[in-house]
Amino acid sequence: RTVLLKPSEIDCIEAVGNYSKIHRGAEGIVVRQTLAALEERLREHGFIRIQRSIIVNLERIAEIRRDGRESYSVVLSSGARFRLGERYRANLDAMLVRL
Repeated sequence: RTVLLKPSEIDCIEAVGNYSKIHRGAEGIVVRQTLAALEERLREHGFIRIQRSIIVNLERIAEIRRDGRESYSVVLSSGARFRLGERYRANLDAMLVRL
């Protein structure tokens, strides 16, 4: 089947091997594209990688929580929570400043 999605409907995307799982609310749609390919296509629509295996829609970020001295988590409006990878933190900070 073919599911048509607007970028604004997507909460996040996670890597599943050479596939990706697109999360829209409680629904997960597996697509035959790598996370890198989707990241490239969706960057201009406000998506950013926050760890090696997760891309999030900036509009869906509800909060960024400090978990420890240098550890942070990104919490989406859906309630999903992901650890923010250290190497991706500066990119996220830069994107949030632009909003």
